[in-house]
Amino acid sequence: MEDGDHGDCPVELLACPEHRDEQLRLMGIFGADDLPLSKGDAESSIFKDKEGARIVGFCLWCNKYFYSIEEMEAHNADDSKECPVFRKWKSTH
Repeated sequence: MEDGDHGDCPVELLACPEHRDEQLRLMGIFGADDLPLSKGDAESSIFKDKEGARIVGFCLWCNKYFYSIEEMEAHNADDSKECPVFRKWKSTH
């Protein structure tokens, strides 16, 4: 992942606007200014929970909202040990 290859990752996250240009440059991609989003579009694409609170992401398996990167990392650690839906699926496949 350090070299920018996220081919085996289930999800790829873009860095915050402050660090996005550096991340894209390291991945061999254009700068953030070249992304096809206007400032208004970017604001509307920010993740929010059902109550409208900002979140950093969510689990595609169990729909759990993550309010911090640490919470998301804990959920996905050890082969998504904290995700009951993924664990159930994995036990049958």
